[in-house]
Amino acid sequence: MKHHPFLDSLIRTRTPFEVEPLKQALADAGNPEKSFTCVQVAGTNGKGSTAAMTANSLPKCGLFTSPHLHELNERFVVGGASISDPELNEYIEKTRPLAAKHGLSFFETITLLAFLYFADKNCEYAVMEVGMGGRLDATSACDPAVAVITTVDFDHTRHLGTTIAEIAREKAGIIKGGTVVTTEKKPEALEVIKAKCASENARLVLAERKNFSLSLAGDYQQDNAACAYEALLALGVNEAKARTGIEAARWPGRLELINNVLFDCAHNPAAMKALAAYLRGKEFTLVIGMKADKEYGACVSIIAPLAKKVIVTQYTDGPNPLPASELCEAVRELTPNCQAVEDPREALEKAKGFTVVAGSIFLVGELMP
Repeated sequence: MKHHPFLDSLIRTRTPFEVEPLKQALADAGNPEKSFTCVQVAGTNGKGSTAAMTANSLPKCGLFTSPHLHELNERFVVGGASISDPELNEYIEKTRPLAAKHGLSFFETITLLAFLYFADKNCEYAVMEVGMGGRLDATSACDPAVAVITTVDFDHTRHLGTTIAEIAREKAGIIKGGTVVTTEKKPEALEVIKAKCASENARLVLAERKNFSLSLAGDYQQDNAACAYEALLALGVNEAKARTGIEAARWPGRLELINNVLFDCAHNPAAMKALAAYLRGKEFTLVIGMKADKEYGACVSIIAPLAKKVIVTQYTDGPNPLPASELCEAVRELTPNCQAVEDPREALEKAKGFTVVAGSIFLVGELMP
């Protein structure tokens, strides 16, 4: 299911971020989020991969992630299987009156849906990926046994703050006792995380790399795997089972090579730096499209000079696409070999040889088979 009229109608409702309306809706629903053990995963990059690795190692586990690549169903997974269309329709109808009563936004409503679905499926665990920030994110309606903070870097600065310390404070808002796992090493971020752990009487674990044989490409995935590993140990999973689940985990659209096209959802400067490091020394054509509210100038300054040709485009199914002409202007300040092609499929067809599709997850989802 790509869209649902009721959910679509909620996308632009209630912009202030607050957790209390969802908590009230959950109370009306009998607090389904209390029926399983929660792991909450925050971070600027690596949240989805870490969540997928963690969930892949837990029995009877629900996995809630966002956004999706192709269909809404991908956001609600139990035991490795996405919710079916009939079930998704059923749970949308279940959430509709509660969403209306409490004025829930799109993301709050699908978070409520996830909690209800996981409870009805008798999940023992739920791994909840934070949508944005942490302190005021809808997933913070739960009290996690383990909170994971993968990285702290610049993204969503309009909402989260313009310094690493400010962003770290928002992400550290998921800490509510229990165990906290992070690979973050920036002193200004780590100080904030440590202070929050102390105030919440939470146990802090600084995850170190273990050299996993991962199915996922990219050196940075070793840091995500280290977070997942420590989170699993904190939940009582034995080392061998944790390692097996982590190494077998898949997470589409992250350095994923299909028919000589590399798809990667790098959409902020930190992610672009990781992609650039992976591509260094390779000859490639870049097809890129961004959301208008991202730091697209900083992103293209990192990746565009490495490409032999840049084809700028814009996705057709998703919110707030940056016009291809506008992004192309930013790229032409860095390299003259740039072409704007509004239709994303036409843009990909014009690319020759080894091609990298990067930028918004909406673009990657639209062009990935």
